[in-house]
Amino acid sequence: MTAPWTPQHPQIDPPTEGSAAPAQGGRPPLLRRGAWPVVVAILTGLVVVGSVVVVAVNVDGAARRAADAAAADSFVPAAGRAPTAADVPVTVPDLSGKTGNAASEALGAAGVLNVTFARNDALMTQPVIGQSPAAGTKQRAGDPVHVTLQPEAPAAPPPSAPAESHRKLSSRDWLVIAKNPDAHVGERVIVHGRVTQFDAATGTTAFRASVDGVRQKQAHDYDTNTMLGGDAADLEDIVVDDEFTAEVTVMGSLTYKTQIGGSTTVPVLLVQTISRTS
Repeated sequence: MTAPWTPQHPQIDPPTEGSAAPAQGGRPPLLRRGAWPVVVAILTGLVVVGSVVVVAVNVDGAARRAADAAAADSFVPAAGRAPTAADVPVTVPDLSGKTGNAASEALGAAGVLNVTFARNDALMTQPVIGQSPAAGTKQRAGDPVHVTLQPEAPAAPPPSAPAESHRKLSSRDWLVIAKNPDAHVGERVIVHGRVTQFDAATGTTAFRASVDGVRQKQAHDYDTNTMLGGDAADLEDIVVDDEFTAEVTVMGSLTYKTQIGGSTTVPVLLVQTISRTS
């Protein structure tokens, strides 16, 4: 803290006995008649300044303790910028199991001002299959929350047209699909893989997995990061690190935000049947 300013006064030597009086119009001695009120005012001012300094220290200490106590829940704007509605701290709600419309309402009720939905042509009536950041994250109201909805399943074929059977793939066949999933929408294939994420962030109807067209001997040999979705009842027995075989329909591609702030695009598959292989 900067030391308080103290008035400075020139040193005045007391007049010696027999010294001459000051010339007419010169500066009168400090203690001549009529100067006492000035001296009293100066002394009073010093006392007041001293008191103010003491109070300021006390107030500053209390304010610092209060600021430290609230630091975890505070978002301070950059220096020189007044706080706005975007600086208000909010807690990201859990969106799992909600439709896009319900998720939007929940985020609005929580005070989130910046919401983006993944561009995968999913309707707002579709369920949420991913959110970033995760539920419970504390952030500023103006920071973005990214939401991914499950793409709508393709229309069922007419009753007169039997459903196409799921075809087996080679590793190369799968790489062709994974390279451009949007060119293979509607194809029904059999894939194999290992579950890499199936938690509160993905919800109960979707999970991430490393996938291939053939079953691998080692779990780490599955290479393609893929998003799979299906009925919660069909996926109830599937957990992280399970290896599986699934009959799926190719739904296209999905771009979503990663936890480190980047983005990635992956194939999206709709599960018809799934079974654990290990």
